[in-house]
Amino acid sequence: MLCDFVDGFAFGSALGVGLQSSTDWWRVTHITQKSALEAVRLGLKHTIRLAKGQTRLLPLEISQITPFFGDEIAVDVHLESAQGAQILPITLPVKHWEGPRAIRASFFFANSIPSIFCAIPPPVNTDTPSIPVVALRNYLYVVPSIMLMPLQMGQELTSSSSTFGCKRFQRTAMVGW
Repeated sequence: MLCDFVDGFAFGSALGVGLQSSTDWWRVTHITQKSALEAVRLGLKHTIRLAKGQTRLLPLEISQITPFFGDEIAVDVHLESAQGAQILPITLPVKHWEGPRAIRASFFFANSIPSIFCAIPPPVNTDTPSIPVVALRNYLYVVPSIMLMPLQMGQELTSSSSTFGCKRFQRTAMVGW
């Protein structure tokens, strides 16, 4: 689970790698990047333990100082068990955003669980001002304090209710969320 990169920068701070233990109890102790990338640094948010047969997300934190335009990031995941240590190599494909599609963004839910959502950018090259809209799961939220004009979203959205002062629109015709 990796966010998109926009103009070379990660559109979020969280990255999740699914791990499953099939043979033993394992503990992820740390990660190392295979290549010395100056632009992107990954760090383990916290150690995790995997029981036999368990699947969990490995929480990695992304930090950047300069833009990154590469196609992948390679890391080694260091694991320990009662039988010894093991290194698991992982290559993460990097997706660079190209409009006008939604942008995949990431964050840490409850400061520990990598989570992802989609941000829908406003239309480009319009003569009328547009408002930012963020899509979370099956709903679109429009913050009323920034709503300067009537919402014109077409037939894809139907109004349902108000949540914490935000107008909520449930998807009706959009697919693949």
